[in-house]
Amino acid sequence: MTIRDAPAPDSDPRPPTDPFSTEHLKKDIGRRSARAGLVTVSAQVTKLLLQVGSTALLARLLTPADYGVYAMVAVFTGFISRFRDLGLSAATVQRAEVDHSHASTLFWVNVAGGLLLMVIGFAIAPLIASFYGVPALTAITFALSVTFLFAGFSAQHIALLRRQMRFSTLACVDVGSMLCGILAAIAMALSGFSYWALVGQAIVHAVAELVLCSLLSGWRPGRWQMSRDVGEMLRFGGTLTAASMVNYLSRNFDNLVVGRFAGAAQLGIYSKAYALLLMPVQQINGPIAAVAIPALARLQDRPAEYRRYYLKVIEIIAYISMPLAVLLGVLAEEAVFILLGPQWHEAAAIFQILALFVVVQNVSVTTGWVMQSLGNVRRLLKWQAAHAAIYVVACLVGVQWGAVGVAVVTTAQGLLAMVPGMWVAYRGSPVALGDVMRAIVKPSLVAAAMFVVTWSLHGYLQSQPLLLRLAAVLGAAALLAGLVLLVVAPVRRDVMSLLTVFRSAKT
Repeated sequence: MTIRDAPAPDSDPRPPTDPFSTEHLKKDIGRRSARAGLVTVSAQVTKLLLQVGSTALLARLLTPADYGVYAMVAVFTGFISRFRDLGLSAATVQRAEVDHSHASTLFWVNVAGGLLLMVIGFAIAPLIASFYGVPALTAITFALSVTFLFAGFSAQHIALLRRQMRFSTLACVDVGSMLCGILAAIAMALSGFSYWALVGQAIVHAVAELVLCSLLSGWRPGRWQMSRDVGEMLRFGGTLTAASMVNYLSRNFDNLVVGRFAGAAQLGIYSKAYALLLMPVQQINGPIAAVAIPALARLQDRPAEYRRYYLKVIEIIAYISMPLAVLLGVLAEEAVFILLGPQWHEAAAIFQILALFVVVQNVSVTTGWVMQSLGNVRRLLKWQAAHAAIYVVACLVGVQWGAVGVAVVTTAQGLLAMVPGMWVAYRGSPVALGDVMRAIVKPSLVAAAMFVVTWSLHGYLQSQPLLLRLAAVLGAAALLAGLVLLVVAPVRRDVMSLLTVFRSAKT
């Protein structure tokens, strides 16, 4: 992430003449990305606080079975949603040249796709209810399918905001729509609507997102106008959609088999443990991905800068996410009790197992950014297909031991697939596998030290009150982090370099 001395541009630029031009974004992209990252991180912190607060409240108002019933449908609607923008948002961001006619045509394609997906959702609703043997799933699927149409209308507005790196506007859309959904869910849960509160949250969130992005983007679509360029974007988006579909299958087949063979209550516990674990970790990858993918796409014709930028991003992710995932795993029992309540105690074991997977997931997921930003979506699709095939078999084996067995195979396949996935992604790119391994070795050692110290202390204090264990482990983690920065010079240099990136965002 190269930082230059030129004056920093606004983090939410609006070119006065051509709203589709990105030439101004290539100038001083390191500092621009840093400023945009700070804006996005601030939004993510706000979203995290909203998520934590709403999760703690809703988990006490609803039951694990309520979450399980919703998750049964969410597996299928989430799969269908992979098609909702046909990969055209990514095509809009990745393509070097886009004009009003391109965006308008893609807008109408998205709307037509959203309408088609809604109809498909209506059609398969009875089949989903029959698959699980839960009649109530038919109505839930009907309701959630409506969100596909809303997503079709909003897709290009959001894509253009990302292309222009208007992250302040995107932050307003994200936070505002999430808040609307949360308020609706809490109101419905307090009124006794059980799992319908979660359905209401999804619908209100989608409606609010559509309204906000339409009002704030400042762009209005024109008429349909097919062209060769649009055809190329459709092919790019179609391949990317196929890769996304396969990736979704590989990441959500666990929910499908747990729900089918272990029941709604076990699925509720499994899915909530996974979601709770990913909640803080995704706040790291979310804002970084939102900034990094457009930036990498703009640098695809400048290999040296591409490589420096990507390695700096990897370093930032590793230093934050690896120790954090370790700490969450050690404090699994405390996190589940405080955030979800005593009725969710079974989730602690699953939470702890999956924490090991999350240690490497935030780094390995960036391989997709490389293939997407360089336009290598066919390679991405092939890799996702091979990975998905292995994962499906692993889940079918693991479910024989229930939700815990699925958590074990999910973690194992994530660890084993990390290096092969990197090799596939970096082949022929400006980034080398050795570069990335060197970038994450020090963060990995810090995370390992964090695990040894906090796990040992946690075990020693096992008989002590929960809050005492929590305070002691967090204190030890903070003390260890400070000691490492003080004593280990290479880590101190890395952290100071990262701080320089963030300080440059303020100037």
